[in-house]
Amino acid sequence: MDGLVFIRNEREVDRLAVALRATLEKKRPDERLRVEWKLGRSKRSLEQNAYWWAVVVPLAADAMGYEKDKDSLDEVSRALCAGYFGVREITVQPGPFAPASATGTTIVVPAKTTSQLDVREFTDLVDWALHACAELGYVPPPGSDWLT
Repeated sequence: MDGLVFIRNEREVDRLAVALRATLEKKRPDERLRVEWKLGRSKRSLEQNAYWWAVVVPLAADAMGYEKDKDSLDEVSRALCAGYFGVREITVQPGPFAPASATGTTIVVPAKTTSQLDVREFTDLVDWALHACAELGYVPPPGSDWLT
């Protein structure tokens, strides 16, 4: 029996202890129970992601002279991530999802994207992007306060 548990408070520790005892009672004499743990940070919140797409990316699109269609906003989001985190090069490998003409082509992508960020990293990215927009004279509209 394998399991992955995220613990945020004492109550969840108690529930884990109950589950561990139940597992120990079911194990065979020749089996051992291996327990590992590590501290982790919470992934960016849905509210943060909504704010990114509703406020930050459209504001940056205005500042950068982009349209606000989905493809353009995706491009702006990638550009912001590349500007903050840097870029990395990848080589397109042959396979069912890559056209033959693209195989071997090197492309540049952001080193990180928003889906890879924890709450703190995402907060830092948003703050940086809003500051960069403000330096160009673009500020969020009233009532669109930054959500954490």
